[in-house]
Amino acid sequence: MFNGDNFWGWTYSGEGKWWVEDSMITGYGKSGEKGGIMTEKNFEDFSLRFEFLLGKGQALVFLAADEKDSGLILELNEENGLKFIAGLKKDHSPVDIKANDWNDLLITSRNDSLKIAINGGEILSIGDQKLQKGHLSLQLQGDLESEVKFKNIEIKDF
Repeated sequence: MFNGDNFWGWTYSGEGKWWVEDSMITGYGKSGEKGGIMTEKNFEDFSLRFEFLLGKGQALVFLAADEKDSGLILELNEENGLKFIAGLKKDHSPVDIKANDWNDLLITSRNDSLKIAINGGEILSIGDQKLQKGHLSLQLQGDLESEVKFKNIEIKDF
């Protein structure tokens, strides 16, 4: 999915800066700058694993995204941890993340099942949550100055 060298297979939109260095994707934006990168390929039944380090501010991970940014949205926030802000069929409390350290996120969407684990612990398992076919998108929220890094990004289609 991510070759570690460049953004082949991804498109860029909006403001903020995104670059590849040392096999990592880094996004940085000043307050008010929103923007992100999105896979050219659509996914439906998949397993997505990546590590992220939120240096400051907040970032978003869109699953099954379309051009209108709909789908399942996870917010990574230095104050509130990881929380689901759209697209989830049931309420879920924010989950702590390691501040200024690498966190491992695993998301599996298969048939009508959605499972999410962070740092080896399952935080969500829903049996009736079918994701629409769509893109994976990594974005800067834009409300705060933000910096986020992603590495070891792996997507497997089922």
